[in-house]
Amino acid sequence: MFSTSKLIRRHSPLSFWAQWIALLVLLIVAGFVGLAFSDETLADSHRLLGVLLAAILCLFYPRVGVFTRYRPPGAALMFVTAAWSVAILALLGVLFVFGITLHLDRDFLVAFYLAGWFAHAVVVLATSYLFESARSRRIEAPVVIVGSGELARRIHWGLSRNSFLPDKVVGIVDDVDPEAATDSVDAPFLGRLDDLNWVVQNYDVQKVYIALPLSRSAQVQKALSLAAESSIDVIWAPDIFALDLLNPGVRELAGVPLLAVSESPLSSLGGAYVKSLIDVVLATSAIVILSPLFLLIAIAVRLSSNGPVFYKQERHGWDGAIFEIWKFRSMRTHLEGEGKVTQATRNDNRVTPLGRFLRRTSLDELPQLFNVINGTMSMVGPRPHAVVHNYEYAQKIGSYMSRHRIKPGITGWAQVNGLRGETDTLEKMSRRVVMDIEYINRWSPGLDLWILLRTPVALLSRRGAY
Repeated sequence: MFSTSKLIRRHSPLSFWAQWIALLVLLIVAGFVGLAFSDETLADSHRLLGVLLAAILCLFYPRVGVFTRYRPPGAALMFVTAAWSVAILALLGVLFVFGITLHLDRDFLVAFYLAGWFAHAVVVLATSYLFESARSRRIEAPVVIVGSGELARRIHWGLSRNSFLPDKVVGIVDDVDPEAATDSVDAPFLGRLDDLNWVVQNYDVQKVYIALPLSRSAQVQKALSLAAESSIDVIWAPDIFALDLLNPGVRELAGVPLLAVSESPLSSLGGAYVKSLIDVVLATSAIVILSPLFLLIAIAVRLSSNGPVFYKQERHGWDGAIFEIWKFRSMRTHLEGEGKVTQATRNDNRVTPLGRFLRRTSLDELPQLFNVINGTMSMVGPRPHAVVHNYEYAQKIGSYMSRHRIKPGITGWAQVNGLRGETDTLEKMSRRVVMDIEYINRWSPGLDLWILLRTPVALLSRRGAY
């Protein structure tokens, strides 16, 4: 009898666990190296430091694919350097935020960081060497793709560019016009579905990838039945690209496979924890460093025109929850009709001269760092729009409200890609929504850091900000 308890299997390769074990052992050695270069002896403070660092690495590294994605040696070395640096900064941030004082010697921290970096370098370079050696001895395995549409094209592209898989596509099998099939997938057409077993025998096929769309479910079943008649590996690729996806993923419940087609990337505790940790550390640091600038802007706003220093407005946040966003006031005080919010436009006479400068440089957004601290916003995410605008655009743009499946941000993927400021046409807003959903689907701590690094360049462009 078939047991569903083994339906979902975790395919973590041996290399994944080998790299983790090697790194943890080398980091313990790095800790003793740090002690050797300082006047300290092993104490409870060092043990606590090790536990906190291990927790951060276990949450952060899998998220950014430190040991699960192959990279060339040079790129891998640069990547782990950045990842290790972020992990150490996050560790120091945790100590600062929670007021944990360990009285660690500076020489110990510097020596530990450098020895830890060397440990990472040893692991990634050794892994790259072993992969290269294995590839040079690997024998190619002939495989066939059943299908010729977009899904088949993606699989063929992925197999062709992954030099560390032994699979070599020898052709495609499908019940369509041969010329149309080869136009879609750049591989020889070997026959129709009824010819599958003949193809397997004559081309010494070791594996079959079934890549047929949802609309051809009957042929999927036929292909599975035919492939089962041969002693070969069979892999079925569900056509999830035909669905309207948001942060898709696969998991299991009681052994039953579940496909998440619309889910917030912050639904998992690890993702929410990592993003919140980075937010709190960066926002707190920015507030401390920029506090003199806060004071100067507040005084300038108060003296430039009558009205409060801060402007507050209701916006939709994570999962549609309404919160109050903070900004430095950039407009003269005015009244608008009930349920109406007018976007700022070029040469808008409501904007003060100081406000125009603040808006173009985005300095009016600085008080949102306090929104980040209280958890209603993030450093990076889709920009929150006025509530009335959300209701309006939700009726005109499909999946518009999906952009609220993650915390709104001070900056975002759309903003660093030129979609900043006024959205005076439906087409501009649609492009922004596409970028926001792309960000949610691609979210990772590494992407957030990349967006933060690109934000100053986007601000200098001044495009769209009035």
